[in-house]
Amino acid sequence: MELFFGDLHAHGSVSPCYWKNCPSCMPEELLQYARWVSRLDFVALTEHDRALDDETWARIQGEVQHQYQPGHFVPLLGYEWTNNRYGHQNVYFPGTEGPLIRARGQDGEFITPSTLWNQWEQDGVDAFSIPHHVAVSQFAIDWAFYHPRFQPVSEVTSLWGNFLHYQSPGQTRISNLLPGRFLSEVLEDGYRLGFVGGSDSHDCRPGNPTFGGRVKSNVVGTEPMGQNPLAPPNVAHLGDDTCNTRGITAIWADALTRQSLWEAIRTRHTYATTGARISLRATVGNAMMGDPIRSADPTMEVEVIGTGLLAEVTVHCNQRTIFRTVPESDRVTFACALPEVSGPAFYYVRVRQRDGHQAWTSPFWRESGITRSKTAPVAIVAEMVPTYQASGPYRANAEAPAAELSVDRVGPGVFRIALAIQGKDWAQDVHGELAMVGAQRVRCRDHGLLTAKYGGDLYHFSGRRGSLQFYFPRKADRTETPGLEILVRQDNTQPTVHLSVEGISGISLGDRTLASQGVVIRLPQDLAVAPADEVLPWPDRERWSPRQESE
Repeated sequence: MELFFGDLHAHGSVSPCYWKNCPSCMPEELLQYARWVSRLDFVALTEHDRALDDETWARIQGEVQHQYQPGHFVPLLGYEWTNNRYGHQNVYFPGTEGPLIRARGQDGEFITPSTLWNQWEQDGVDAFSIPHHVAVSQFAIDWAFYHPRFQPVSEVTSLWGNFLHYQSPGQTRISNLLPGRFLSEVLEDGYRLGFVGGSDSHDCRPGNPTFGGRVKSNVVGTEPMGQNPLAPPNVAHLGDDTCNTRGITAIWADALTRQSLWEAIRTRHTYATTGARISLRATVGNAMMGDPIRSADPTMEVEVIGTGLLAEVTVHCNQRTIFRTVPESDRVTFACALPEVSGPAFYYVRVRQRDGHQAWTSPFWRESGITRSKTAPVAIVAEMVPTYQASGPYRANAEAPAAELSVDRVGPGVFRIALAIQGKDWAQDVHGELAMVGAQRVRCRDHGLLTAKYGGDLYHFSGRRGSLQFYFPRKADRTETPGLEILVRQDNTQPTVHLSVEGISGISLGDRTLASQGVVIRLPQDLAVAPADEVLPWPDRERWSPRQESE
């Protein structure tokens, strides 16, 4: 197989440009820039669907055909499905023609990803969609929708930053985030997604963008959101210090042809970099990155040739680092035995250079031979008593929403705590903190927060402090029952969760209501504690709204 580099996410003059003195280019000029200036092997012009008319779409299809030279340069046909309700995804086709299905339906409402995939299935269209900037708060990906055939990979890095883990190096500084939407979360849920990168350049420079994005102030439209304590500082200017990544995709394929590249993406034989053309090969027996592992005693073999001195190369099992090496040069070769865990596992390699550039392989996937014991969901009676008042008088009033709290045992040593806040129209912000004592591990995700623009990260978990802080502005867009769902794995002691919240009129659990600031949840001791490296599955993906599937 051969290694090819390209940019799967680039914009020209059809899409809006977000800064001054932006060059203009038509589709044919952007493709020529990609080939002769950026020296890319492949590129996709992904203009926003809302900016495309039928004439421009036909022109792009013609140029994709005209500039295709097998063995030398491959333009791929695509567009950006600009769905502000369910998240932006880039759509691609294997040939030079494809239907333009816009994110908004004829009634003006955003359609679901399932509607898009079902239309392809009904019409026999060969296509796939790649999620983009998956955790930015204003148009985060709704991971309740997933299709293993039409969604083989996800964008892990772009000018927006890197979206594998919350608070990882290279995370965006120009937008606010929903921490539970990052790729590591859904990989643990069993989604098989490979990794790709794309610049998301809007300056007609695919593979070589200057900078991107707009200044993100804490406003919705023109109305200030107030002082969210979890909000990052406003960005006064844009440049390399605020947008320091230049995502590109590397593909291992048989040949530089459309069909070979298409099949390689479909099988996840890809990796992403922040723009540096790092050579990275990882195999487990006959399996390549993105493949399932079938050997009983697997060993991963890795070869890296950097574009500069390497800072470190690490191998990860689920969200745990299992191997680390610090080379003294720009290249390294090593072998790493892959441990078996008590549930399904994914393994990937991350490369970090001293100049800050990074690369991530698509994960390998392995079904464990170890059988896990399971328990049916059992309601836990939580002890509800007021917690101490941290600061000032309790400000909830009759116009504030109420909240429903539920606690369930969902597995050996694993409990789910769900906080659902009732009502769509709030008179004040809702914010608070969950302090967890005796918990081995915690995961969190949000529900019902639609486009919470520029109000700060809506929740933030500090592993060192063992606390989850949340802040839901009253002006943020949301459904009738937004909230948080937390998975807690306890250790051999009895965990205690202190929930303090302001901005609601009361917290109910079953037939009991506590009209006070907080509750204390004491989880019963459970001796069947799950191993620390086990994947935490979400037992019910959609608690407050029905999940819509395409299959």
